Amino acid sequence: RFGHFAKSPTLVNASACSAMSVTVGSNKLLVHIDKAEGLHHMNNFSGDKPYVVCEVKHADDHAELSRAETKPVTDGDTSNPVWNETLELEHWQQGEALEIAVYDKGLLASKTLIMPSEVFFPNGFNGRVSIPEFPKSKLHISVQVEFGTTAAGSPTAGAAEPLPNDES
Repeated sequence: RFGHFAKSPTLVNASACSAMSVTVGSNKLLVHIDKAEGLHHMNNFSGDKPYVVCEVKHADDHAELSRAETKPVTDGDTSNPVWNETLELEHWQQGEALEIAVYDKGLLASKTLIMPSEVFFPNGFNGRVSIPEFPKSKLHISVQVEFGTTAAGSPTAGAAEPLPNDES
């Protein structure tokens, strides 16, 4: 199942796209988990130390696990927790999805959404995503790709360059 993703289109410089698609070495995802809202709408949510786990869904089943998690929120409004953490997921390749799960330390189950790579590649993503089955529960996140080295040997940036006439 897919969460709801709202993203405005951005014009991208064609040379930036070609450089991004010719990477060698390891790319990584930088996933900033800002906050959540409305977690109390989730079934059986106790508000006991919520945390988020992100994992790259590798196309190759034998690839090294790429997984990271936030620290549990223990103070304040745990139905609307604030993490403000950036997770680094190594070994991401173009076309691989990002799985994001919200856990409650008091429960074993999670609510998971799958973010297809087309949502965050090549321009990144910054916005709110709905947690499947609970449209009133939102997660505020941003995702950027940090590229390995290009065939020419220079590192590539995580975001595409806007066209010169883009006033955004």
